[in-house]
Amino acid sequence: MQINSNKKIVFFVILFTSISLVKGQSIIAKTSVKDTTSCPEIYFENTEHDFDTLTQGTKARWEFTFKNIGNEALTLEQIRTSCVCTVSKWSKKKIMPGKTGFIKVKFSAKYIGNFYKTIAIISNSKTNPDELQITGTVVN
Repeated sequence: MQINSNKKIVFFVILFTSISLVKGQSIIAKTSVKDTTSCPEIYFENTEHDFDTLTQGTKARWEFTFKNIGNEALTLEQIRTSCVCTVSKWSKKKIMPGKTGFIKVKFSAKYIGNFYKTIAIISNSKTNPDELQITGTVVN
């Protein structure tokens, strides 16, 4: 009698756990699907810039331009740089479909040697997050 009772408890625990897992997966699947049929999309003709050789102590500037090739307004929410030696400014207004915007990058060449820095773009774009790179060599 005790064995049958234990089997029933184990059966119901396994059944309950299985149902919970299936329900949880369906909730996760529903919340992670993003409708990309109607959204902004950022497009950069160039996502990399090589400053080549810079003299130590100089400040180098570059402007990346982009276009909203989506069908909704594009908003750049935040720009994150991989180093405090890299500063950026960007289009703060919404970029309507078919229009262009900019991200200006300023690099302070403090340390001698090769550098590779990244700029992360957080936006409402279909491809979010996006990344830009700047590279070069600092000499004395």
